[in-house]
Amino acid sequence: MKLLVKLIILFAFASLIGYIFVVSDGHITIYMGVYRYDLSLLLFVFFLIVGYILFTILIKIIFKIIAIPRLVKNQLQKRIKFKITKMLFTAMNAYMDGDYKKATKLALTMFKYDLSLDQRILVVKIGYLSSQLANLDVEYAKIKQQIADYKLNLNQFIDFSDIQIKVLSKK
Repeated sequence: MKLLVKLIILFAFASLIGYIFVVSDGHITIYMGVYRYDLSLLLFVFFLIVGYILFTILIKIIFKIIAIPRLVKNQLQKRIKFKITKMLFTAMNAYMDGDYKKATKLALTMFKYDLSLDQRILVVKIGYLSSQLANLDVEYAKIKQQIADYKLNLNQFIDFSDIQIKVLSKK
């Protein structure tokens, strides 16, 4: 882009010097192969400026088109974070309402996602306590396996007293 600006300035400066020192009569001659084009100096400078503006607009459009996959990826990541947060709230709500089977099912579903450490701890707490209270042995074993996979201490998941709201709204 800087090179293009420098070239435009160079052509405009060369045309201006030619016009000032009356080397020519205010016309620019462009040779392309066997063809010869004669333009007035004003028309030539006008074409240079319009060409630069069109080229700049075209480059901006191309860069916006190239940026579409990155924007889509960011939007998908936002949707996944929103889905995790919604599932976390639903699981907590189900646990508080006494629907332990639903809370356990949501906790097991959330293990598939890439969670932060705080979210993992909260999901493990919900799943561990819900599966115990609902007497779901298979789900209880799966949650214990997830605890082992995450290398977390089981004793820190016994009660909900240390849950903070900032864990849920973390971005």
